Amino acid sequence: MFYNFNNIYNISSNYNFLESLGLWVNSNFSNNRDLNLILPSQRACSKFKKILANNNCKILPKIIAISDINLNDFAIFNDLENYQKISHEITQAKKIDQIEAMFLVGEEIAKVNFFGKLNFENCCKLALKFQEIFDDIEFEQINISNFNKIENINLALHRQISLEFIKDFYLEIKNKMIQNNLYFNSSYQNFIINKFANFLNQKQLEYPIIIAGSTGSTDCGRNLIKSIANQKKGFVVLHNFYSIDHRKKNHPQFLNNQLVNFLKYEKSAIKQIEFNETILSNEHRYNFTKEIMKTDDESESWQFFAKNSNSHKIIEDLQENFLYCEATNQINEADIISKIINDNIRYKYNIAIINNNEFLTKNIEHNLTQLGINFINSNKINLVNNSLISFLNDLILLAESDFNSHLLLNILRNKFCKFSKNPQIINLFEIEIIRQQRNFHGIKGILDKCQNNEILKEFIENFIKCLPSDNSINSLIASIENISDEKWHEILSKNNAGNQISTLFAKLKHFNYRYSNASEFNFICSTLKYNDNDIIDCKTHIISNIEARLLNYDMIIIPSLNDGDFPEIVEENWLGKKILFDLGIDRSTKKLSQNAFDFCNYLGNKKVVLTRSINNSNSSTIASAFLLKFLTLLKKIGPNFQFKYQFSHENKIISRCKINIPSFKPEKKYLPNKLSITEFTPLINEPYSFYLKKILKLNEIKKIDYQPSYAEFGSFVHKALENFINNNSNVTDFKLIFQEFFTNKEALYTWYARFNKIFNNFIIHDQELKTSKNYCELKIEFNLNDIRIIGKIDRVIKDSDGKISIVDYKTGSIPSIKSVISGKEIQLPLGAIGMIKQGFCKLEEINNLFYWKLSVNNRFELKLVDNNISSQEIINNTIKLIEEIYENYFFNNNPFFAFKKSNNQFYNNLMRYEEWSN
Repeated sequence: MFYNFNNIYNISSNYNFLESLGLWVNSNFSNNRDLNLILPSQRACSKFKKILANNNCKILPKIIAISDINLNDFAIFNDLENYQKISHEITQAKKIDQIEAMFLVGEEIAKVNFFGKLNFENCCKLALKFQEIFDDIEFEQINISNFNKIENINLALHRQISLEFIKDFYLEIKNKMIQNNLYFNSSYQNFIINKFANFLNQKQLEYPIIIAGSTGSTDCGRNLIKSIANQKKGFVVLHNFYSIDHRKKNHPQFLNNQLVNFLKYEKSAIKQIEFNETILSNEHRYNFTKEIMKTDDESESWQFFAKNSNSHKIIEDLQENFLYCEATNQINEADIISKIINDNIRYKYNIAIINNNEFLTKNIEHNLTQLGINFINSNKINLVNNSLISFLNDLILLAESDFNSHLLLNILRNKFCKFSKNPQIINLFEIEIIRQQRNFHGIKGILDKCQNNEILKEFIENFIKCLPSDNSINSLIASIENISDEKWHEILSKNNAGNQISTLFAKLKHFNYRYSNASEFNFICSTLKYNDNDIIDCKTHIISNIEARLLNYDMIIIPSLNDGDFPEIVEENWLGKKILFDLGIDRSTKKLSQNAFDFCNYLGNKKVVLTRSINNSNSSTIASAFLLKFLTLLKKIGPNFQFKYQFSHENKIISRCKINIPSFKPEKKYLPNKLSITEFTPLINEPYSFYLKKILKLNEIKKIDYQPSYAEFGSFVHKALENFINNNSNVTDFKLIFQEFFTNKEALYTWYARFNKIFNNFIIHDQELKTSKNYCELKIEFNLNDIRIIGKIDRVIKDSDGKISIVDYKTGSIPSIKSVISGKEIQLPLGAIGMIKQGFCKLEEINNLFYWKLSVNNRFELKLVDNNISSQEIINNTIKLIEEIYENYFFNNNPFFAFKKSNNQFYNNLMRYEEWSN
C-alpha cells in the first residue's frame, strides 16, 4: 500500500538545488528559529547558510549534516526523561577514529600466527585492509550470522580460507569492542542516526524538520528519512527524482526510486519545487539528460527520441552551453581547462572543476597560478604531503640514512630549520664538506672533514644537538622545537593541518608509540587527510565529486572522463565479488549508480565542459561510458553537430616558454689567446659548451658526495707513468701520487688495484718499445696566427729508420678511426703539427698515430691509419681544419652555437637542450 503524506518534494537537476530550497523554506516557514534542516554534507550546509544569509534571512534555522548528528540534536524532542536515557547510552559509547582503530586491530593481528611474524608497519597495513572490510559490514549493518549462510563449496580455496579467517577475526574484534563499548566510525554514525530515527518514531515534533538532498543509500539513512516523513511537520526534499519501471542497481535513479518505494509513497504525488529565478537549464536538456542514462535494453528508445524530441532546441542549447575537448595527455588536458577558465573569468562566472585525479589537479593548479587566477582546491590532501610532516619524516630519515647528503642539505635549507637563516654558512658547508671527497661515509666522514674548519665544525655540531635523541614522539617534538627555535603549539598554529597533527601526535603519545623507521611513521601519517585552503575570495573551485553533490555553478568542468576515473573503479577487497554479493554488499554497482546520478546532475548546470585525455602515462585510455552515451545520443539527434568552440589537442593552449637555439658572439677581447690541444675537440663538436667553459669560465662544482672516478683515475695513471718513466719511481711513489687524487682508503681496493693490473701490462709492452727511441711527456707549443697552442704528447717513438709514431695513453674509451679521420678528434694530429712546428721532425717522418689502451688485459694498441689514408694526409687535413676554425670564430667572430646534446650534462642544463631540441 502506498501513502500520500503530502510532504515529499523534489527539485530537478535543471534547477539550482540549494537556491530553490532556500526560496521554498522562506516561502513556507515564517519562523526559521525553530526549523531544523538536515543535509547530506558539511559543504552543502555551509553553502546553504550563505544562500540564506544572502537572501536577507535574519535568523538562520538549525542546519546540520547527517554525519554530524549528535547528542545535542536530541534536545529538539523536549523529552527530558527519554533524553537523559539516550544521553547515558550515547555518552557511554566510545567512537574510535581511524588511527585508534588501526592500532587496536594491528595489535590483534600481531597476536595471530596466521600471518607469521610481522613488524608494526605491516600489522598496520593489514589493519587498514581489515578495517575496509569491517567498515563495509558495519556501514551496511550486515549481521554476522549472514557469514554462515554463504555457500563456500564453489569458492576458490584461498577465498574459503579468507572467508573463515575474516569471519572469526571480525567476531573476535567485534566482541572486544562490545565489551569495551567501542564503535568504529561508520558503526558509531549508524548508532547515532538510528537512535535519532527511533526517537522520531516515538514522538511527534512540535517544530518542523526537513531532510533534503539525501538518496538514502544506507539502511540507517533510509530509516531516518522515513521517520521524518512520518512526522506531521516533517518534510523530505529529493534531488532530481524521476520514476523508473525497473530496479537495475546501476541506473542513476536506482537509489532515489529505492528510497521512495521504501517510504511506500505514491510517486505521482511528489511535488515539484520550481522557481523561475533558479532555473539553470531548459526542459529539453533535462529530457535529453534522462534519455542518456537509460540502460542498454532501454536505449532502443533513442531512435524515437531523436525523431520526436525538439532536437533543434537541444542542439541550440548544447552548442551555446556545452564544450567537449579531447587532449593528447593529462598535461595538455590541464592546459585546455586552464585556457577555458582564463577565457571565462571576465564574465565573473562561479566555476567548478570536479576532479579526483591528483596528477591532473596539480597541473591545473600550476597553470592557474601561472595565469594569476585565484582558486580554492577543496579536495583533501594526504597528511604526508604537509610541509611539517614531510620535514619531520626527513629528520627521522636523516639518522636512518646515516646523514644522506642530499637530505641533510634539504633539511638545513628548510623553512622550519633555524640554520636556513644563514645561507652563507650552508653554502660554505656544501662546497667545503658535502661536495668534497671524504675519508669515511656518512656522519663520520662529515665530522672528520670538518676537523680543520672550526666554523663548520661548530655549525654541524650545533645542528646535531637539535636532532631527536630517541624514537619517541616527545623527542621528535623536542627536536622540531630546537631546530626551529619555536614552540610546538606555535608551529602548529601556522600550519593548515595543525589541528590534525596535534590530534594525531596526542594519540601516538597516548599509545606510547615509538617509530621503527621513517617508512613506518610516513605510513601512519598517510592514513589521514586535511584541507589546505587559505580563505580567499575567488570564483574558481577544484572539488571532488562527493563534495560537489547538491552544489551548482555558472560553469562546471568535468575532466578525466575516462574509464576508471569517472565512473570510478572500486577495488575488490579480500572477500571478492561473490562473497560480498552474498553478504549484500555491492560496492562497485552502488558506486556506478552514484557516479551516474552525479553525472546527470552535472549536466543540468548552466554551462558544462567535458574533457578527457586520449593517453595517460604513455598508454591509451578508453572513454567513459557516460561520455560515450552522451556523444552517441548527441550524434543521433544531430548527425552534423559541431561544438561551438573547438580546441585542437595538437596545439598547446598554455604558452610554454619557447627559446631559440642558444648562440652567442662575444667581443674579440674576451676570446682566449691560448688553447690546449685537448680543447679543440669541444670547440669543433660543441661550440656552445666551449663558449660556456672557456669564455664564460663556467665550471661545474663537484657533485654532492663527490668521489673521484674515471677522469681522476686517468690523471693519476698519466702522472704515475710519467714519474715512472722519467724518475724510475717505485710502488711507494705510486701510492703517494694516488693519494693526491683518492683520499678514501677504500679506493686502494678498487682503483689502485685496477692500476696495478694496468701497470703490470704496461711494463711488458714498455720493455718491447725500448728497442726504439722514446720521448715521454713531450711538451709542444706553437702559434696559430695570434693564438698560442700548447700541449703534451704522452709518448713519441722513433724507430731505427727514423719513422715516428705518436702515442696517446687512454684509460677510457678510444676515439674511433672515423672520428679522427673526419676531424672530430684532432688531439693526435694536433700534437704532430706541434712537433713539426717546433722542428722536432718533418711531416714525412711521421708514420703513425695511435692510441695506447691502458687496460687490465693485454690489449696493446689501436692503429688509426688504414690503407686508404696516411698519417700525413690526416695531419694536412687537420692544418686546414684549425685554420678554418680560427677564421670562423677568432677572425670573423662568428657566434658559438649549440647544435647537439653536450657530453656534459651540466652544460646541457645551461643550454636548455630539452627545450629547444623538441
